[in-house]
Amino acid sequence: MMNLFKKLLNKSNSLDIKNNEIITPLAGKIVNLETVSDPLFAQQIMGKTIAIKTNKISDIVNAPITGKIKALYPTGHAFGIESDSGLEVLVHIGIDTVNAKGKGFKILEHNQGERVKAGTPMVKVDFGKLSKTYDMLVFVVITKNIASKVEFKSLTEVEDNQIISI
Repeated sequence: MMNLFKKLLNKSNSLDIKNNEIITPLAGKIVNLETVSDPLFAQQIMGKTIAIKTNKISDIVNAPITGKIKALYPTGHAFGIESDSGLEVLVHIGIDTVNAKGKGFKILEHNQGERVKAGTPMVKVDFGKLSKTYDMLVFVVITKNIASKVEFKSLTEVEDNQIISI
């Protein structure tokens, strides 16, 4: 098991991500925000938002940017990272999954305040188990944008660690 995580961590070190580029935290289909049931995400109240639906039963959710972990919820359902240039990105896994109280989520050896590289595995998620109760969209939200310069590309499907910002 440790070899798998070492392999994943080594993979993330080989990514050539520029300072304000955002990558996908996992592979899947991009979901139209108009179809999202939670107005917080659908109306992009917290910031520019993209929603990803994975078809995997279990998956690792990766860091979308390089920077410092500003928030890491003990339930594993969300984390936020701030880049050196001040770009803040929140990854929120599922709708109302805070109510799962951590069941179905495993934080992968990270702590708030720690620096991570884009593509670093952050949380292992049992999408199969959680999708029986929750809408398991994965949201990437730009909560603080440096001069509103970062936008999401218009995409329909994404791969692991694919650049999604322009």
